[in-house]
Amino acid sequence: MKYFLALSLLLTPYVAFSKEAQKMNLVNLKNQQELVNFSKSNKTYVIQVMASWCASCSGALSKLLEAIPKGNKKITVLAVSVDDDLEAFKIYHKKNQNKWNTSDKDVRFLLDKEGQNLKSLSLKAIPSTFIIRNKIVLKSISGDHNMSIINDFLKTSH
Repeated sequence: MKYFLALSLLLTPYVAFSKEAQKMNLVNLKNQQELVNFSKSNKTYVIQVMASWCASCSGALSKLLEAIPKGNKKITVLAVSVDDDLEAFKIYHKKNQNKWNTSDKDVRFLLDKEGQNLKSLSLKAIPSTFIIRNKIVLKSISGDHNMSIINDFLKTSH
């Protein structure tokens, strides 16, 4: 019983501040709608929020992708742009795709015009990173941040 009480006390702040991720209807680079519902229990979703006008976004995505081991299919990276124009995002993607190591990783590039879907996650700054599992936002880091926080979290998540 004392272990149960101790565990519940430890998890109380986590549960109190965790937020459920809502389904998102995003657009892929082929201008097709993709519904993301974050419900696969064996998956960790990492949303890396970016924009074509953001100077540090390309580097933040590169560092994130370096932290994910090759062949790890338990982590899905959603590189989501908040550009209001799909063509601008396509140009940005084409210009930077050689910097991003996406080989043998589950990475999807998507557009959320002006961050309409991301507002449900309380997006505060760009770049931002959200780590989601079982529909729960486990970690949210806004702005130009130290990737070691995310790297450490990903190492322990699977």
